[in-house]
Amino acid sequence: MARRGRSLPVSLSLLALVALVSLALSPLGTAAAGTLLTKTQVKRIAANVVENAAPGLSVAKAQTATNSTKLGGLAPDAYLTRSYRYRLPVQAAATSRYYTFPGLTGGTYLFTYDVIMSGTAPGTFCDLVPAQAPQNGEGYSNATPTTGFGRLHGSGVIQFTGNTVRLQCGGSSFTIYNGTETLSSVTFTKVDDLTTGTATSP
Repeated sequence: MARRGRSLPVSLSLLALVALVSLALSPLGTAAAGTLLTKTQVKRIAANVVENAAPGLSVAKAQTATNSTKLGGLAPDAYLTRSYRYRLPVQAAATSRYYTFPGLTGGTYLFTYDVIMSGTAPGTFCDLVPAQAPQNGEGYSNATPTTGFGRLHGSGVIQFTGNTVRLQCGGSSFTIYNGTETLSSVTFTKVDDLTTGTATSP
């Protein structure tokens, strides 16, 4: 009974093709092959091998791996680290003020604030709250007055929806220091993911 022929595996077929083309197109191959194969014949054979092997080639599958799937479906600029800095305005003295941040969208942010005040007392404080109600604050800080000036500095991570996040300061009459050599500001840096937990204590 006649044996049925089997085609070579894709990898072996390609290796054979590369060897054949290299031999046929090189000066030595041309001389050695003589009239056995012409360049036109070699090209025809190469085209047939590639056409038959194409469905199994990894290159055909790799075409589906676009930049979009590699980046999780997000645009490349979504992976840029973005920070937002807001300067605090100098205003008349008050015992309580709330500062909001236009353009800051909801999300999770690492924040820092550095506030230089005039006319502070030991009870002056600042912290950041994620909503209109003064609760669940982060980064609480008390002023340490020195000859009429006080510095409050705090940091933390805050989560909020919409744009309702604000820095609240109060406890005694104060104004933001109006000198130009140092400025008061609040800075937010977007955090992609936050895992939370509760600390334990022995």
